[in-house]
Amino acid sequence: MNTKKYGWGWRPASWQGWVILGVYLWFVVWSYMNTTLFNFIPDAIILTAIFIAMYYKTRK
Repeated sequence: MNTKKYGWGWRPASWQGWVILGVYLWFVVWSYMNTTLFNFIPDAIILTAIFIAMYYKTRK
């Protein structure tokens, strides 16, 4: 992932990063649409933790 010198956030540096981001977003939306809000929050926290762990493991 490339960090920016200015502005907000980061963006994936390769197509694999875009795929991981897309899969993460798909799971978050799918979880939101198939559960109640009470059940969605723990799912979103777990999915985000996995996404962040993958980022730290694969960053350059």
